[in-house]
Amino acid sequence: MAILLVTEYEDPGEWRKRLDAIDPAIELRVWPEIGTAADIVLIAADMLPEGVFAGLPNLKCVQFLGHGAAHVIDHADRPAHVAVARLTDPGIIRSVTEHALALLMSHRRFLAVYDVQQGDRLWRHYASGDPTRTCVAVLGLGSIGTRIAEALAALEYRVVAWAQSSHRIAGVECRHGADALDGVLGDADYVISILPGTQATVGLLGARAFAAMKRGAYFINVGRGLTVDEDALIAALDEGALSGAALDVFQTEPLAADSPLWGHPKVRATPHVAGGRAAASIESIAENHRRAAAGEPLINIADPEKGY
Repeated sequence: MAILLVTEYEDPGEWRKRLDAIDPAIELRVWPEIGTAADIVLIAADMLPEGVFAGLPNLKCVQFLGHGAAHVIDHADRPAHVAVARLTDPGIIRSVTEHALALLMSHRRFLAVYDVQQGDRLWRHYASGDPTRTCVAVLGLGSIGTRIAEALAALEYRVVAWAQSSHRIAGVECRHGADALDGVLGDADYVISILPGTQATVGLLGARAFAAMKRGAYFINVGRGLTVDEDALIAALDEGALSGAALDVFQTEPLAADSPLWGHPKVRATPHVAGGRAAASIESIAENHRRAAAGEPLINIADPEKGY
C-alpha cells in the first residue's frame, strides 16, 4: 500500500529517506506518477490539483500538510468516505511561532531602519519601548496561536487573545465571540493573525476590522490568506491607519507578479514559509498510512465543523 505525495513545496527525496528509516516497505508515489492506482490508501498533499481523487479505489485518507484543512474538507471532488487528517506537529508549531515573533521583533526593534542606516553610515537611535507597555493581539487559539500567545506572555508583553470559543491561557487575556473582536483589535499595538481558513473567517479581517484597530498598529498574518481582504488592507496602509503589515500568506499563492503588495513600502512579504516543511511530521503521516491500510481509526482527524 502506497502514499501519494502531492506537493509544491516538499522534497520527495527527503520523504523517501525518512520513510525508509521508519518502514522501508512503505512505497511513496509522487503526483502525477501514481503507478497502480489501487495501491494508494493515503494522499499527503499541500495542494489538490484537478483530478487528484479520480480512480483511487482504496483511498482512505487525505493527509493535509498543514494545521488547517477547511479547503480539503470542503473540496467538491473529495469522496465522502475519504477522511481528512491534519498535522499537529510540534516542529511546525515552533517554526510558525518563531517566524511570527521574528516579524514582530524586527519591526519593534527597527531592524529594517537600521539596515538602511548602515548603508548610509548613519548612527541614529530609535526607542523600542517597554514590552510590558506593548499590547499584542493574537487572533486564533489553536495549537499555534496558543504557543505564540504563551511565548509573548513569557516575554512580558501584554497579550490579548481572541478566538470564536472560550480559552484559558496563563498570563493571557482571552476573549471570544464576534462581539469581542473589535475591542481586542482596538487595544493592540500589534495584531498577529493565526486564524484558520473557515467559512466563518473568510474575509473577517476587512475594512471594519482594520478600522477597529488602534491607529498605527502593525498587522502580521501567519494564518490563512483568505481571512484578509487585501484591498481593504492596502487602503488602511495607504491611509495611515496601520503602520505596516508583515504577510506570510495571501489570498492567491504564489502571489501574482502584478500584486501591489510586492512593492508596497509598508509591506513585508514572505512566500508562505512560516511553517517550514512537513517532512518533520512524517512519523505521524506514516502512522496514518499504516492505520489506513489496516482499516484502523486514523489520528489527527480534522473537525468538519471547525475546519481544522
